[in-house]
Amino acid sequence: MSRSAVNGLRRAVAESELDPSHCVFRSVSRLSRTITTLFDKEFAPVDLTAGHFTILMTLFRAGALSVGGLAELLDMDASTIPRVLQPLLRGKLVTSKSGTDRRYRILSITEEGCVRLNIALPYWQRIQKRVQTQMRSTSWTAARQALGTLRESAIQLQRRDAK
Repeated sequence: MSRSAVNGLRRAVAESELDPSHCVFRSVSRLSRTITTLFDKEFAPVDLTAGHFTILMTLFRAGALSVGGLAELLDMDASTIPRVLQPLLRGKLVTSKSGTDRRYRILSITEEGCVRLNIALPYWQRIQKRVQTQMRSTSWTAARQALGTLRESAIQLQRRDAK
């Protein structure tokens, strides 16, 4: 990049008062990585990740689901579900059976998955309580509401952009 282009970029950034610490994406991404690391570390003794725990809990609570149904409940793209399920399928914590045709898969938590979920539950409760205590429960309530508002705003923008 030429010196004039760099100087032009500096001016544009200064004029827009761009501060990376105010970037929604940066803030949410950093938070997500930090929380994921905390929860993954907590679940390590039971050989689960935070994502695996969430999938197992979702299947336990909702019952058997199609790949699309699980993706919808987790707010994930259905095309990523098979990849994130692989460790759970290999560990026989989740089963995948054919539905009405070969392309349609039904996912269920297995008995072993329920056992592992039961073992993992106190780990989740411990880290959940530690995080909430660290930030005080009233702060957590406000943060949860703010995150919900941010999510709904992003969904509305996605819907508007899809039109």
